[in-house]
Amino acid sequence: VTGERVQEIRPYRGDAAKYGWLVNGQQATYLSRQVIWASGGQSGAGSYPDRAAYHCLTALGHHLTPLWPGLTPLLSPDVPEYMAGERVRGILTLIQEPPARPLRQSEGEVLFTSYGLSGICTMDLSFHCGKLLQLQRQPLLCLNACPEYTEAQLYEHIEQRQQRLPQAPAETVLWGVLSEKVSALVLNQALPDLSSAISTADKSLKQGSKSKRRKAKKSRQAQAPSGCGLTLQDLSKRQMHQISRQAFQLTFRISGSRGFEQAQITCGGVPGSEVDPLTLESVFAPHCYITGELLDISGDTGGYNLHLAFSTGCLAAAAARAAQKADQNKVNHENH
Repeated sequence: VTGERVQEIRPYRGDAAKYGWLVNGQQATYLSRQVIWASGGQSGAGSYPDRAAYHCLTALGHHLTPLWPGLTPLLSPDVPEYMAGERVRGILTLIQEPPARPLRQSEGEVLFTSYGLSGICTMDLSFHCGKLLQLQRQPLLCLNACPEYTEAQLYEHIEQRQQRLPQAPAETVLWGVLSEKVSALVLNQALPDLSSAISTADKSLKQGSKSKRRKAKKSRQAQAPSGCGLTLQDLSKRQMHQISRQAFQLTFRISGSRGFEQAQITCGGVPGSEVDPLTLESVFAPHCYITGELLDISGDTGGYNLHLAFSTGCLAAAAARAAQKADQNKVNHENH
């Protein structure tokens, strides 16, 4: 039988250990000695987005830790619109506030989006960001956009560029090291007093015809911000130090995630203490085995969660088969 939606499970004749389980589906009711729960979680709007499997398990006496999306893009109010589509290879560090302390780090590609951050590094840290948000703590992601440089080397690059191109716009301060848009973002965060000048032409959108506003909006999304009016020679040594320092600590507040529909895994679930670690059999429901994302176990990107699904499924299947053989041997013994 496939494609049947489970609505309820209850002990047959009130004794599942002796008689098995009645599994109520939408089309029929089935009697089974062994039941393996392998429905998956809520990620990707899966088979049970209405939490039916979780309801069945809690009805059997299980508890659930809070559920939240894992390996998912994150929302941040600190990513400007002009950064959408930009990619940076760097080191992303998760910081908890308060107090400000690093919790976890991931190295690789960060993708900027219209809503916040994505990419491998972001996915790796999304589990821990979600956990902090569950605890009502403020997660911060800090990006080192120049891991191949030291701060002194980057300052030297800025100083040499200032000497060679004194009349160049200030927004070009990190060109040759970072892209035009990322360079503008570093300048924006390093010198917030200039942030009103380093804009994406918002004022132009408030003026002119409707068609002009549409063109300006389209341009704003595709291009780096307009100039602040300063040149490289206008930057003081203090400001250049601030810029070189900020390239190693671009900071983004995390306000949430893109939800279960864009998540690769579901975090949280049935605590590991409520299953036998050797068989994954429920401690509350005999001959019921719980696998995969229904358990409160999560891994990083890189195939670990697929391995969890496969290995727990194999372990539960082997245990269920062994229990079935033991029952059959018992029946055969009694008949003889």
